[in-house]
Amino acid sequence: MRFASRIILALILVLSLGLMVFSSLRESAIMDELAHIPAGYSYLNSLDYHLNPEHPPLVKMAAGLPLLFLNLNFPTDTPAWSEKVNGQWDVGYEFLYQSGNDADQIIQWARTGPMVLTLILIIFVYIWSKELMGEWWALLPSVGVALSPHFLAHGHYVTTDIGAALGIVISIYYFNRYLISPNKKSLIIAGIAFGIAQLTKFSALILIGHMLLMAIIYALIRFNKSQHEFKHAFALVFTYLRRLFLIFIIGVLVIYPLYAIGSINYSPEKQLSDTQAIIGTDFENPPLSYLADATVWLSDKPILRPYAQYSLGMLMVLKRANWGNTLYFMGLFKRTPTLREYLDTNLHEFSAMLFVSIYVLYSLTSPLNIGLRHLIPILPLIYILATGVLRKHAQKDEYKKQLRSAMVVFLFVWQGAIALTAFPHYLPYFNDLVGTDNGWRYATDSNYDWGQDLKRLATFVEENNIQKIGVNYFGGGYPPYYMGDKAVPWYSNFGNPLESGIEWMAISVNELQNSIAPTAPGFTRDIESEYRWLKNPTSPDFRVGESIFVYKLSD
Repeated sequence: MRFASRIILALILVLSLGLMVFSSLRESAIMDELAHIPAGYSYLNSLDYHLNPEHPPLVKMAAGLPLLFLNLNFPTDTPAWSEKVNGQWDVGYEFLYQSGNDADQIIQWARTGPMVLTLILIIFVYIWSKELMGEWWALLPSVGVALSPHFLAHGHYVTTDIGAALGIVISIYYFNRYLISPNKKSLIIAGIAFGIAQLTKFSALILIGHMLLMAIIYALIRFNKSQHEFKHAFALVFTYLRRLFLIFIIGVLVIYPLYAIGSINYSPEKQLSDTQAIIGTDFENPPLSYLADATVWLSDKPILRPYAQYSLGMLMVLKRANWGNTLYFMGLFKRTPTLREYLDTNLHEFSAMLFVSIYVLYSLTSPLNIGLRHLIPILPLIYILATGVLRKHAQKDEYKKQLRSAMVVFLFVWQGAIALTAFPHYLPYFNDLVGTDNGWRYATDSNYDWGQDLKRLATFVEENNIQKIGVNYFGGGYPPYYMGDKAVPWYSNFGNPLESGIEWMAISVNELQNSIAPTAPGFTRDIESEYRWLKNPTSPDFRVGESIFVYKLSD
């Protein structure tokens, strides 16, 4: 039985990898990859961390590692690298498209890193689920991750979301194991897992609030109410918090080596000037002003500089988001015998639900909430929890057990069918009702159009023998690289390109929606920017992939 379930898991992994690879091969670079790929490569090749400091390095380094085995030209002799403060976008264009490199080769090899992390996430979801519900039921949440169009999309891009999901899942799992078996070994492993999570994405800082809350709750239900309640409770809480502090210290030590690699050739003088320029005057009020001042002070100090770079990235995230809601749940739980009994047998479940609740609350109240990908870190936990509910329901009534199990199998097959029918357009897939064709009406950017279809546009231009086409493109690709001088940069305020002898126009749907969708309160838009010279902007003559609308302007 164990062998059979592992064979099925292996097949799931192979299918997931195959779908990601063959989807990736058809796609151009998405917007964020333009910054992340050169950053990851520069950390390892140039040992310099000054590009893209607003994200931790682990995923980017995983993407950059395969590139070390290629003979690449990296533009370290240009102002974008040597003079600009975080000139990540310019360096990205120069590295991929203007340095004599094969851009598609770089993009595809860089994506192997995130794909490997996705496979590790699937395996880890299976391992955790197997402990909770057995090896066969564990396959269901594994399929949920492996064949979800959202994971198949973001799992093959060089972005931090899948890495964050992996880091958070691992950290919660090993912290739970420490609470269940508090010994030196489990404490060290929990600390290492926490550190790994912090190297994936700064949203993993939410783990601090989650772990504090879990430690306090778990401590309060451990003591006997008949004893000297307050004194004993305080002592027990203090013990758990002291151990949690050790976990955090281990995590901080784990962070250091990867940041230290990127500081070897990043001069203290440039790190100091870059840090001062990035922080500017954005953090003038306490308590963040103290962190900003400490970051600047550390940025040119030997040994301590790697922590300054981590702190700088955290501050850059804090510019855009509010982290003050993490401890909201501190007052929502009281110690009860029922809770104690529940946690004795369902600690993993409770911990997962608590983190999902905190993360969702934070996401709903954060000003930085730009799409589903920001919820990816909690989706594996939701799949595990949902499968646990299905399992309990299926086994509750022996008479209906077979029917309910058949329904679970149906869900299993349904998920696989969705993955196959959505192929290869996983990013624009919304759900069974919206599908892939109409999602742009509701949300764009990383939810639908991230620039993934530029290579398809080049194929369309070639197959239709188009000599000139106006292009308003959003993404990490570079139209002249794929289409040469056939691609003419064109925007609404340029007027109708037909008047300049250009009979075709291609517009990324993200750019189109920015031009024609109703504006939010307080925002205005020039009439010249609304493509009023197009007869019907939302009904193109052709669609390339899902995200580029093409119009034939001449009759």
